[in-house]
Amino acid sequence: MDDRGFLSLFLELPESVRRKALIHKSMGNGDFFRLATLGDAVLNLWVVSRLFSAGLDEEEISTLASEYKSNYALYLIVKALGIENYLIAEEGARSEYSYASMFEAILGVLYLHFPLERIFRALDREVWPIMERLHPEFRNYWQTLWRDRKGRLRVRYWTVKGGFKARIYSDGILIGEGTGRSKREARNEAARLALHPYNAGTMAKKVLLLTGDFAEDYETMVPFQILLTVGVKVDAVCPDKKAGERVITAVHDFTGEQTYSEKPGHYFTLNKDFDKVNPEEYDGLVIAGGRAPEYIRLNARVREIVKHFVDAGKPIAAICHGPLVLAAVPGALKGKKATCYPAVSPDIVNAGAEYVEVPMDGAVVDGNLVTAPAWPAHPKWMREFIKLLGIEITEK
Repeated sequence: MDDRGFLSLFLELPESVRRKALIHKSMGNGDFFRLATLGDAVLNLWVVSRLFSAGLDEEEISTLASEYKSNYALYLIVKALGIENYLIAEEGARSEYSYASMFEAILGVLYLHFPLERIFRALDREVWPIMERLHPEFRNYWQTLWRDRKGRLRVRYWTVKGGFKARIYSDGILIGEGTGRSKREARNEAARLALHPYNAGTMAKKVLLLTGDFAEDYETMVPFQILLTVGVKVDAVCPDKKAGERVITAVHDFTGEQTYSEKPGHYFTLNKDFDKVNPEEYDGLVIAGGRAPEYIRLNARVREIVKHFVDAGKPIAAICHGPLVLAAVPGALKGKKATCYPAVSPDIVNAGAEYVEVPMDGAVVDGNLVTAPAWPAHPKWMREFIKLLGIEITEK
């Protein structure tokens, strides 16, 4: 059975045929949008049939089908497949709309040259996994919430770095809070939390912890346990590892030499498959220090995950060598005040940060970012991160 993906099926066609789907109408190609219209019909048939096979009800299928076929969804798919640069168009015509139209035009060309069953197999192989990963972002939780609460809702918005924050109130009571690059995305995220709170009856937060082999022992164990103590759900992950697998930590201590000493630490059990991480689900990110940041930053998916938190303006906590991971993401530290283990300071300065020297038990907060030089800073570092998550701890 032919198990090639969508893109390889398209590239099998002669160049003269492919160009009809790649040259935008702005460049004088009258076939472009006729092909896109044909491809839209193919896409709709495939998406609906695929959702039916997933066992969803008719209302859910109707909502998701329109979201999966939106310009933004198709734009993200084009980016994920790496074909956005194939479009031949005037500069002003390079937009989400144009890339989405190109995707549909490619489908239209495929329909004219291959059996529908073969096209569907190619979409199943290469495109459906991308759509599944995007599912939480595109599901219309707001529509469901509005129906369930019979419209007794009020939404307030704030502008935050990277987009908007939305809070949903029902009869004057806060039931959900979310962020997104648009008001619609922020409202949808808030509705998701209102419908599916992480802990029943609470507005509990969910945090992703990036760690790895020979991460610093305290800088993995302590933030993990502190956050659990205040009711935060923490998913600890490491590239190429699954839930239930372990990483070995390292104990860094200061014993009089010019730098820290390093000794084997505890085994730390991970509780989430790395390849199942969807950063959209999380309210904040923690990056442990130690040796691990040196190598986990080489993983492209790690950098993609970190970039999501940067772009969305979500709280990020990095300690010791942890800022090395941020320095590997272009723009993540640009213009930020930050600290780190002193030996790492040239790296974060070269990444555009303003290095702030603080005592080993100090922390630096700049917007959504809180950094610290080493594990003695845990009380201040975690206290500031918890504040950024919107959790208020009061004394009675």
